[in-house]
Amino acid sequence: FTNSFGENRKALATVCMIFIAAGEVLGGAIFGFFGHLTTKRGRDPIVILGFITSMTSYFLIFLNIPFEAPLGETKPTDAAYITSNIYLAVFTAFILGFSDSCFNTQITSILGGAFKEQSSSAFAIFKFMQSMSAAVAFFYSPWLKLQWQLLIVVVFDILGTIAFCKVEWAANKYEVLSSEPDAESD
Repeated sequence: FTNSFGENRKALATVCMIFIAAGEVLGGAIFGFFGHLTTKRGRDPIVILGFITSMTSYFLIFLNIPFEAPLGETKPTDAAYITSNIYLAVFTAFILGFSDSCFNTQITSILGGAFKEQSSSAFAIFKFMQSMSAAVAFFYSPWLKLQWQLLIVVVFDILGTIAFCKVEWAANKYEVLSSEPDAESD
């Protein structure tokens, strides 16, 4: 907990979780409501939007929270790059939730479309990998300073976005090729 947030710093964690959830709900509602545009333009613009917003939130966390914060209570001498700001922390939580909804809605969409016959198996494997990653993060989080935790999520965010876009583009290419009439049948 960041000492410079004052006496209510532990309550701020709860408020931030509420704003993460609000960002996820808003993103899910927007992408659900405008789902017909996703089918026209593809899933990759939403994933790239999620990538941009998540990188923005990681950068704001890097600036706003002292590196020692994950290790326990910070001291008054532990400072962030900028003066820690409660409102910036809440805003960062909101855009982090929004970026999470960008990824989750599109991953759900691509899994449901690619594995129509075996969707329960695909979602089970996805949830297993997601849970395993969270368990690993819970294990290392009390031991690594914030900058190293952010580096880990940035690297996996980049790799995940690249992998998603490659799969999406390959699926689009396959769909276009399979819908073209055979030249030999003429």
